[in-house]
Amino acid sequence: MQELEFTLEGISVTGSIVDIETVSLEPVSKGIFTFGYLSENTIRIIQAESEDDLEAVGDAIKVIWDNLPHPIRAYNSRFAEKWLAGVLGSD
Repeated sequence: MQELEFTLEGISVTGSIVDIETVSLEPVSKGIFTFGYLSENTIRIIQAESEDDLEAVGDAIKVIWDNLPHPIRAYNSRFAEKWLAGVLGSD
């Protein structure tokens, strides 16, 4: 698994903007292979480098999620909510 972090200068957002990349349109176990977010002035990306990393990406999301500043936004929020509910074990 690869983790990248970038600090942006001159940009700061309130809350968090999240994005996910998945293996299919419908949620499946171990199906998120990229999770990224922009919070304040930091972009962080977690990327599976192989199929073996998919579970670790899910585990990383669980650790990060409760600490993300609110409000949390996503471009396609219904899609992201469906997938993240499966990873986080919530609705």
